[in-house]
Amino acid sequence: MAPSDHKGQTLKSYPEFWIDVETLPEYPLQINLIAKKGAKSVWREDINPKSNLFAVKYPENLPPLEPGVYILAVGYKCPESCQSLRMSFAIVKDENLTRLLQETISIEEKIKLLAEKGFWFDAQSLIINQLVKKY
Repeated sequence: MAPSDHKGQTLKSYPEFWIDVETLPEYPLQINLIAKKGAKSVWREDINPKSNLFAVKYPENLPPLEPGVYILAVGYKCPESCQSLRMSFAIVKDENLTRLLQETISIEEKIKLLAEKGFWFDAQSLIINQLVKKY
């Protein structure tokens, strides 16, 4: 959902990313979240998506992620015939924006504000979570 010329940003210490695949994979997807600073893995997990559109969410039982740049890697059939994608994103602290979002504004206004400020992943999560609640 983010333009290709923008680095993804999120306000969340426990980010959520939505992935859409054409067909459900036969094998588990290997998720690896890497902190760019120090190039160390901070979370690994294998997942079996139940639908073509699914969320990858950093688990809340782990320590919150600090502001900085991270890489989310999703692998398939690794290491034998590995296919993967990598996405870079930044966790940003913005107290003013966080305060605005906590005020009683509508979901539509929150989505618009997040998108205008470049927080595409957060806007996308709000949109999809609203649709999921609806259906």
